[in-house]
Amino acid sequence: MRISCVRTVVEECTHFFNLNGHEKNLSSFPIKRPTWVHVQDNGWDCGVHVINHMRRFDFMNSSSTPSRWDSTLIRHKLAIELLLDDENSEKAIILDNVHNHTKIKRRRV
Repeated sequence: MRISCVRTVVEECTHFFNLNGHEKNLSSFPIKRPTWVHVQDNGWDCGVHVINHMRRFDFMNSSSTPSRWDSTLIRHKLAIELLLDDENSEKAIILDNVHNHTKIKRRRV
């Protein structure tokens, strides 16, 4: 899936540049990235992946990135941070719903 998407982007860019008089073949540009940058391993955590790298990016410092990419764990931590943030105007309502749900669940056991 990823290769076909990249190919589509390259083809569209080539078409755009050719329309504007640029003859350079885009496929001749190598794609380079630092070896320590993790590649997203699924097709649905793009935003989580970007946020994680934005937070961890320390001017190309490889020690600032985790050795193992766990998008589920990172997504859950991000959701908790967003929920508990003081700027979250729905925080009290959500926490109240969680508390009520937990009480109901305990009664069933």
